[in-house]
Amino acid sequence: MKKERWVLISVWNKDGLEPLLKSLSHHGYEFISSSGTADYIKKMKYKVRKVETVTGYPEILNGRVKTLHPNIHGGILAPRTPEALSEIKDQGITPIEMVIVNLYPFWEYKNKGLNDKELIEYIDIGGPAMLRAAAKNYHFVLPVPSPQFYEELIKELDAHGGEPGEDFRKKMMAETFSLTSAYDGMIAGHFSSDRFPSCFALCGKLVQTLRYGENPHQGAALYKTSGGIPTFEKLQGKELSYNNILDLDACVRLYKTFCNDQRCFTAILKHNNPCGLALADDPVASYRGALSGDPVSAFGGIVVSNREIAKETASEMKKLFLEIILAPGFSKDALEILKSKKNLRLLCFDPHLIPHGIPEIKSVNGGFLVQDENEEFSSEFEFVTEMKPAGVDLEELIFAQRIVKHLKSNAISITKEHILRGAGMGQVSRVDAVQLALSKAAEKAKGAYLASDAFFPFPDCLELAAKSGIRAVIQPGGSVNDNEVVEKANALGLIMVFTGQRHFWH
Repeated sequence: MKKERWVLISVWNKDGLEPLLKSLSHHGYEFISSSGTADYIKKMKYKVRKVETVTGYPEILNGRVKTLHPNIHGGILAPRTPEALSEIKDQGITPIEMVIVNLYPFWEYKNKGLNDKELIEYIDIGGPAMLRAAAKNYHFVLPVPSPQFYEELIKELDAHGGEPGEDFRKKMMAETFSLTSAYDGMIAGHFSSDRFPSCFALCGKLVQTLRYGENPHQGAALYKTSGGIPTFEKLQGKELSYNNILDLDACVRLYKTFCNDQRCFTAILKHNNPCGLALADDPVASYRGALSGDPVSAFGGIVVSNREIAKETASEMKKLFLEIILAPGFSKDALEILKSKKNLRLLCFDPHLIPHGIPEIKSVNGGFLVQDENEEFSSEFEFVTEMKPAGVDLEELIFAQRIVKHLKSNAISITKEHILRGAGMGQVSRVDAVQLALSKAAEKAKGAYLASDAFFPFPDCLELAAKSGIRAVIQPGGSVNDNEVVEKANALGLIMVFTGQRHFWH
């Protein structure tokens, strides 16, 4: 007598289902399905048993309840021991050998702007319940949680005479629990009103496995949550590396700081830090200004702009070896000019898909840290020295402050004429950071403006700044030695402004 081999199929996404049905049927499987999927299977000319004929109950509550029944879950959860098989046989329950389910696309509908009442209807209950049940019993029941595994499943069936192997079963079990936990986390993240909930769910979908991590001996992968870097379109160039993606993240941070500026913005980055940055009235002047800040460090850098890259700008960029150019668009002439540099990555982004206000997450040994995104800038300034800033002085100081936030601490930025002239970053001493920034600025420090990410604990940094000709300084203030620092600034003839806001970046 032919053994019955039942597979339960209930899928929102029908992609790839036709060849899978053909393979399953070839290997002797029969189908149980809910209404929409059952209709699809019938159209493919395969016999299908509807769920209600298994449960003895029709779908109710507009489809909310259809598979939540002992005749379904008993068939999935039963271990294949004589006792268990005898028990479910006495109850008229059919063993199920495979569960092929994909879930309501909650995130897709969230991104369509549905309100919470509408979005509730796209929270899947029966699907995760069946998948988790199959995953718990994976030795006997195979869960298949996504169309991305159909091709692999077909190969498994062919290789093992219609019976998936143990390694594949275990893989599907792990993939199922990863998917359902991410799905629940996605829903919790959307509906939670707590800034830091009691359990923080971090979920992402694999975009690609990378060639290697920060160093060649480290493995790495890119996952996406929403918007941002995974949505960037690569127009040309070789595959992005782990370090490229980290630099792109730094580009996005800078872009968000300057995205509302009416002027053309260009930055050149190396190792997550801007080594050149400028605002100007046209894109070419902006790029030239950014390059002039540190042309040596710009070699092999990553460029980000808030304007489409056109012919003249592309001609300037072609003169330098660059890793990546990131912009909202590229003209046809620009693409033609830059295509000769085959390894140069050209990335295009949609400004509307750059998320704001997302939490920052960093892994630590045994856990991870979560903090608010650092997007705020103080708009209340305290003019603490005898010399007060004129309008142009304050404008330049604010520009320098906006840049220093993007330099690794301890950090100093020196600007003049809306161009980054010198940067000191990642130093264990603020004095060292000042000296590094001044050495980069050289003679361009005369009449320039200096910003610090944190307060000056001693006057020594001001003495170095004044000696090189710095005109004005902006810093958070808040040191126990603020009075001494202000007195020294007055003695040196410096303008100094307190912001009351620190911008560490580690």
